[in-house]
Amino acid sequence: MTSNKIKGNPVQKVISYLLAILLLLLVLIPFITALVSSFKTADDFYGNSYTLWPSDWRIENYLDAWNFAAFGTFLKNSIVCAVVVTICSTIISSFAAFGFARLHFFGRDVIFYIFIMTQGIPFVVLFIPTYLLMNNLGLVNTLAGLILPLISFPMGTFLMRQTMLSIPIDYEYAAMIDGCNRFQMFFKVFLPMVNNTVMALAIFTFMGSWNNYIWPLVIISDQKLYTLPIGLTLYTVQSSMGRRPEWSVIMAAALLSVLPIMIVYCFASRRFMEGIALGGLKA
Repeated sequence: MTSNKIKGNPVQKVISYLLAILLLLLVLIPFITALVSSFKTADDFYGNSYTLWPSDWRIENYLDAWNFAAFGTFLKNSIVCAVVVTICSTIISSFAAFGFARLHFFGRDVIFYIFIMTQGIPFVVLFIPTYLLMNNLGLVNTLAGLILPLISFPMGTFLMRQTMLSIPIDYEYAAMIDGCNRFQMFFKVFLPMVNNTVMALAIFTFMGSWNNYIWPLVIISDQKLYTLPIGLTLYTVQSSMGRRPEWSVIMAAALLSVLPIMIVYCFASRRFMEGIALGGLKA
């Protein structure tokens, strides 16, 4: 009764809605500002008074952003890296999670907790040893050297393991009675039942790889291999040459770079939320 009264309290509802609107504005205002600014002219930025609304809507800024500094090449490199990292990381995390959740072997839980603890080590600490390893393998300044250290995602394994632990053991017994081996059990029983979590993991991994800046900056020096986060820095090169940066073009390039992530999330948002919810069902 008390719980229902609290949930139905109009004052709390109004406060909740106001807080939600405030948080939404805090997120949307920078994005809307960047969107509007991407259509501005140079005079709007460097005039005597700042104007939020463009005096003249300049769509050509997006064409300039695409043609400047090989944007298409940066986009292709980002797509290749993000797709390969997402596929490899999702497969590895799924197999590892199945082993930690459903296979019984000596030291399983200890190995799992040590594996998860590595997530707490900042990647910056691992830069030098990882770079030396890639150098010894001859993978410095290659897309393979950029991709390889990113395909292991401990939190992805944790998320998948939690979901697989929530599946009743009766399904496992039924699969064994039907003559399924471990691989068949994984592909035919468990993987279809955790497809929402797989989708959530894939989106997490894709976004992390797409937005990765530090590691590509360390491992890549050839401009033809730049990904979008690194390539976008070239748009500010005018300031180092004594020229005024074209902020409208920079804004347009930044918005073009986040467009693929927005498209992916819009099409998979429902499964993403369901997968996150399922990932915390059982400890």
